[in-house]
Amino acid sequence: MSGIFVGNSNRTTRRGRKCVYSTVSFLIDYLPLFMGLAAVLSWVYFNVRLGPWCRILHPNALVHLGFYLLGLWLLTYIVGSYSSDNQNLVCLLTSIMLVLIVLSFGLSVFILTLKFGEGKKIPGAAYKDYNPEDFPGWFQNYALPRAPTSGNRRWWLHYAPCLHDSQVCEKFERKYANQTAAEFFKNKFTPVEAGCCMPPAACGYAYNNSPTEWVRRPIFDDREFCRSWDPYSRPSRCYYCFTCIGAVLANVKMEWSQMAMTYFSILILAAARYIFRCINYRIHSS
Repeated sequence: MSGIFVGNSNRTTRRGRKCVYSTVSFLIDYLPLFMGLAAVLSWVYFNVRLGPWCRILHPNALVHLGFYLLGLWLLTYIVGSYSSDNQNLVCLLTSIMLVLIVLSFGLSVFILTLKFGEGKKIPGAAYKDYNPEDFPGWFQNYALPRAPTSGNRRWWLHYAPCLHDSQVCEKFERKYANQTAAEFFKNKFTPVEAGCCMPPAACGYAYNNSPTEWVRRPIFDDREFCRSWDPYSRPSRCYYCFTCIGAVLANVKMEWSQMAMTYFSILILAAARYIFRCINYRIHSS
């Protein structure tokens, strides 16, 4: 009798393990599908709401991750469901190769973005100024199609209104209102806040106890990008300053670094997915 109870107990334990592995395997198997559908909806929403020009100023690495995982899910299930065991193996190996390719691409992106656009430290301040000339031409053309150069900024006219609509500078001014100069320059502003919402540090403006109040010093740089800042016209702010272009490029670079980290997470998700599929297959085949 004891043998019967032991046998029943073992079968119950095996059933419990199969149930756990099946549940975990199901969640991991269909996670790429859910993330991919979320990425598609997010991509459609932002393109409809922001338009093609403003969408570039709001990159989202998770959208790229979702699209890739959706493609991986479609490759594994749609192709694999109508294939023999050998073809399933080929499909699995192809998926693994895609994971390795994306991992290599993520490493390349991460390494490349470390080599440029670090920004210029400002003496006595915790933030940096960014110059578009610090970014290579291929990055400017990819991040901002038809990116402006020192001789041609007319294409920037498409992007500047997007910054105005985002109200990034209005939020910046409310957040840091009524701060003294000592308090203000201790803040670590985002690249867009530093480059688009205040005059360039090299131009010779002095902070006057408010993010909206800047006065010219006796020594003033009269270059064209310094004249783009109009202290008497708050709606314009520094959206047309050269430092604003550099700040947007720096923001895209930050998104690229985050994108590289999401590519690393792809490897972890895909590896876990294949491990649980193999375990689940061995359990059900035993």
